Amino acid sequence: MDGVHSFLKYGFLRREDQTHPLARIALVVGKKLGPSCFRHRLKRLMREAFRRHQHELPPGIDLLWVARRDMPARWEEIQGEFRFFTERLPSPEEWPAKN
Repeated sequence: MDGVHSFLKYGFLRREDQTHPLARIALVVGKKLGPSCFRHRLKRLMREAFRRHQHELPPGIDLLWVARRDMPARWEEIQGEFRFFTERLPSPEEWPAKN
C-alpha cells in the first residue's frame, strides 16, 4: 500500500441499550475531495466495502472512516484499504473495560 489514502478510527462504546450487536460505520467525505458525483461514488464504494466485510468485524464496534484527498476511487483499492485497516483492529478481549 503506497501512502495513506484514508484513515479508520474505531470506538468501543455503544448505546446503552446494546440491543443491536452489529458493527456500525460512519463515513466522512469532505467537499475538498471533488465534485459531488465523485464524493457520492466514493461513499457508495466505501459503504459496499463495509457491507461485504462487516461479518468479519467484532460485534459492537463503531468505525469512523475518513477519506483523504488522494484516496483512490477504484473498487479494488478501496476494498483493500478497508481490509488493511480492519485486519489491525483489536479483538473484543483487548477492548477497554466498561465503566
